[in-house]
Amino acid sequence: MNKTNAKIVIVDYGVGNLFSLANAVGLFTRDLVISEDANTINNAEAIILPGVGAFKAGMEGLKIRNLIGTIKAFAKTNRPILGICLGAQLMLTKGYEFGEIEGLDIIAGKVIPFPKFKNADKVPHIGWNKIFPFNKGRWNDTIMRS
Repeated sequence: MNKTNAKIVIVDYGVGNLFSLANAVGLFTRDLVISEDANTINNAEAIILPGVGAFKAGMEGLKIRNLIGTIKAFAKTNRPILGICLGAQLMLTKGYEFGEIEGLDIIAGKVIPFPKFKNADKVPHIGWNKIFPFNKGRWNDTIMRS
């Protein structure tokens, strides 16, 4: 496989468990690569934005690698982008973790912190849920097909 023409690119911007994700996606296809190269990302059929950590660190990782414009341009082509955890948050307009930080603005919205909890407060549900495609035909030719 030509690594600059991989169908799926896992974007490496310095955060996330890239190799665990590659192993999981690799169960469905071997036509994937982990990359921070703009040309490789531009040539992909789909990209995955993984991420673990803070909004500010994630955006700084993208900025240092000059990937903000690349990812925004990719999004305008209507090719699939899967954001996982922090990667999904970065697609929004702004984040407020450690200050007001500009996001990728692919999806209009803000990532806001939870308010301070009292000991008696319950933590919101964070767990496994069923996901549904926005457009029923959209996942038919993807690893998300059922």
